[in-house]
Amino acid sequence: MKNNNNLGIKSEETYYGYQDYGTQYTSSNTQSLEYYLLILREKIWYLVAFLLIGLIASIFYSFTRTELFKATASVELMQDDPNALKVADSQIDNLAGKSALATKLFNMHSSKLVRSVKERLNKDQTQRLIAPYLDPEKPGLIPSELSILAKARKFNLRKGTLILDISFQHPDNKLAADIANLFTTALIDADRKRLIENSTIAASGLMEEARTTRIKWKQLLTEIAEYRKKHGLVSLEVSEDIDNAEFKSMNSNKIAKKILLDEIKINYDLIQSYKQEGNNLWELGFIANDGRVSTLIASDQAIDIEIKTLSLRYKEKHPQMIRLLEQQNKTKEALQVAADAAVTVIENDYRTALSSYNTANERLKVKKQEMFDLESASVEYRQLLNRRDIISKHLSLIETRKNEEMTKVQLRRPAILLSQNAAVPTVIFSPNHYMNMGVGTLIGLFLGFITITIMALLDNAVKTHADVEVFIGISIIGMIPFVKKIGKTEKATLVTKNVGNRVNESFNSIYASLKISESTLGFNKCLLITSTIPGEGKSFVSTNMGFTFAKHGQKTLLIDADLRLPNLAKSLDIKTTNGLLKFFEKNISLDDIVDREVYPNIDLIASGGRTSNASQILCSREFSEILIYFRQFYDRIVIDAPPMAVVSDPLNILPAVDGCFYVIQSGVANKKVARLQVSKAISTNTPILGAILNQVSSGNSYYYYSDKQYGDYFDNKK
Repeated sequence: MKNNNNLGIKSEETYYGYQDYGTQYTSSNTQSLEYYLLILREKIWYLVAFLLIGLIASIFYSFTRTELFKATASVELMQDDPNALKVADSQIDNLAGKSALATKLFNMHSSKLVRSVKERLNKDQTQRLIAPYLDPEKPGLIPSELSILAKARKFNLRKGTLILDISFQHPDNKLAADIANLFTTALIDADRKRLIENSTIAASGLMEEARTTRIKWKQLLTEIAEYRKKHGLVSLEVSEDIDNAEFKSMNSNKIAKKILLDEIKINYDLIQSYKQEGNNLWELGFIANDGRVSTLIASDQAIDIEIKTLSLRYKEKHPQMIRLLEQQNKTKEALQVAADAAVTVIENDYRTALSSYNTANERLKVKKQEMFDLESASVEYRQLLNRRDIISKHLSLIETRKNEEMTKVQLRRPAILLSQNAAVPTVIFSPNHYMNMGVGTLIGLFLGFITITIMALLDNAVKTHADVEVFIGISIIGMIPFVKKIGKTEKATLVTKNVGNRVNESFNSIYASLKISESTLGFNKCLLITSTIPGEGKSFVSTNMGFTFAKHGQKTLLIDADLRLPNLAKSLDIKTTNGLLKFFEKNISLDDIVDREVYPNIDLIASGGRTSNASQILCSREFSEILIYFRQFYDRIVIDAPPMAVVSDPLNILPAVDGCFYVIQSGVANKKVARLQVSKAISTNTPILGAILNQVSSGNSYYYYSDKQYGDYFDNKK
């Protein structure tokens, strides 16, 4: 019977397999941290190898380098004094405050400082400086003192302070201290020289700037005088007052003309509208108010009243009616002429008003431009006057203090003060053996992790129990170690020989796990064994699993359900014409299709040949009845089914069995393909009892099998 209690639902996740060793199945394609941890455990030797390589490389690097001593002197960087002449020029003060430190740091790394130190070395110090770097094999190649000094010096500004450490590294500890002190002296001297040069340059620069500005100021005064003369201005202030008064008058005139234009434009727009619509112009009030038009309108109305009165007595062709109608037509014609004349007057008024407004507007624009030009000249003029006053004061101060300041330059406080001379070091600074070995170890570990991760990402084949349990999503119930190439029959009956070998112990372990689970979850009599693709060893597992059951006293029936490529009878070297197909094709009785006692406690139902309609046979009611029939005679029924990725036959058989073993050969099946087929098998609600990882190399199974005396069957070494 099918163990339906093996299927449990927990929240939104489903667990398949037995409770003791079942594995959570999830459809996510993301490889979890657990997967990478398992991969790391299985490939730990890669990590160990890279770690040892990094450690050995760091040790070699450390013990082959020249030992160096490091001597350090300290100086204090001071804020520069204000500029040499104590003037309140904000630009100069800003330069001194913000760039002084940057200038000092630049000077420290300049080649001038290195050359200054080289010039201070005596002959003995120069020889001692070069000696460690001479190559005995190249006696003519002498290293440059400048390059040695530049590479071995170090400057370090202490964090949060203005204390600068000046260090020098050399195999000669006393020379290292001497040169560190020479760098300190050279730096202080160079900075003092810089201060003197900067002070001189500052004073000279101010004098030159004052002279240039004075010339420009005189030129500007001449230009202003010519401008005032050209425009007849008394002064800029008076001109501004006149322009403001004229601007106000012209602006008022423009506004008045705009109001008049708007009033006339209203009448003008109404006239144009009436013309477009074909209406009588004398109907407009301002046209009707015209003297001539109003008289004609009154006459027309009187005639119209008289015509309506006479129409009650006379017909339309009566002489008096004809006379009145002719008189009315003449009146209307005169009225149209009068209205047109009034319209002409209004249109002329509109054109005159528009022209007057445009003229006023243009004059106002011209006046605005004149005022803007005057204002620009005024602003520039006042700025120059202000600058003239400032420069005059500066010039007066410069001329009185220049000589006095130059004499005090030598007495200025230095910007770099000696804090501590370098002492002769007694401890080797470089190489740091412990640090180098630590760094080498970390690099080795990092490269090892990267290598293992890349291998895990690029390898799509199922190789390890981590691939099965984490990526595919089913638990491993057993791992079969690598078996060397032997005969089919010998391989199919491997557990019947050499008791104690690893293959035998693997199948015994599978049997033991199955028994433990069955003690709480029910007995699995009918078992199906399948795989992802052909060649993964499902027939090998089927026969040896059957022999394992038989060895433990259980009457076992092997059924070859791979009706397309049958293999069991051939593997067991049994010549038989019976089988499943004989029952379906020739109606032979069930008892006659069984080959009895092919081995002790083992019976066999072979395929009985090959067929192309295997799916119809295996999903038929008759096949299910065959399994039900033989359940009463056997303790175990082991069915060797086709691979799931090739045909759908296993899915037809699964509903009729109690459980399934899924065989995966290490390094053969694709992870994604195997995962898909397992999900199909799980969808039948038949318990997946576990995966059997076949042909596992010793490297991937070392923590399962550690007894080296049984290596005969799982490696190629003799």
